[in-house]
This record gives sequence, C-alpha cells and structure tokens, in this order.
Amino acid sequence: MLAFPARNYLAFAVFTLCLLANIILWINVREIQARWINVPPVPDKQYVSSSGLGDSQLSYRIMGMMLQNLGDTGGVSRPLQDYNYTMLGAWFDVADYLDPKSSFVPYLASYYFGAVQTPQSLPPLIAYLEKVGSRTQGAENWRWLVQAVFLARYRL
Repeated sequence: MLAFPARNYLAFAVFTLCLLANIILWINVREIQARWINVPPVPDKQYVSSSGLGDSQLSYRIMGMMLQNLGDTGGVSRPLQDYNYTMLGAWFDVADYLDPKSSFVPYLASYYFGAVQTPQSLPPLIAYLEKVGSRTQGAENWRWLVQAVFLARYRL
C-alpha cells in the first residue's frame, strides 16, 4: 500500500469526494440540453449598453456575435427559416442605435439572414437595409441600399 504522510490524507479525501460529486452530477445532467427559444426579446435602448458595462462599442460587438451565433445552441443548428424575422429587425435597429457607422450588423442582415429561402421573412430585413443604406454620411452605405433593392426585386 502507498505510504502517505498524514497531511496528504485530507487532500486525497477531498479529491475523492470532488471526483465522486462530479461523476454523480454528470450522471444526473447528461441528458439535459439547451433548448432554442427562437430570437430573444429586444432590450430597451436605454439599457442596451449595459451588456458592455456602459461601453456602446463593446455592447455592439457582443450583440453582433449573439446575432451571428443565434441558431447554433446546444450543438444543433437551426435553419434560417425558423427565425422570427420581425424580432431580428428589432435587434438590427437596436444595434444601429449603438453604432450607426459600423457595417458588421448590416452585413449580417444582408448576406447572412438575407439568404433565407422564405420570401415572406424578408420585409424587416429590407426595411433595415433601406434605412442604413439611405444615410449620407458613409461612403460605403450605398451597398446596403443595393442589397435591399436586390432582395426586394429578385427575392421578394
């Protein structure tokens, strides 16, 4: 048998209890998986920057990553047609409130979510892209307007 110093018995006992607790927890929760509840509710504009601790740029990037990975939860990917596009349009508007100059969320709206196969889902995207594309302060905003025209003309 192994000869342990007296102080190591307590460490070995704690390690063994932690290992047993981990095994028991794993046996009880291994069947539980995350459930997709579709697009989450949109926060108020006055509270939206709280996810970035008051930093609107950090909140914008967190929101963009959330939108980009929205349907990939629990190891299951959801098709774009299952999304609630009215709620997505509201999320796009809130992201536009945080950073009206960035092109990350308009890019997601036009090229990622615009690839949906159900044309009745497109009007919120088209309205958002029209709003972003009709701004005059950015030199590259015309491409969002062109994408809105393309979606409205050839996909809708």
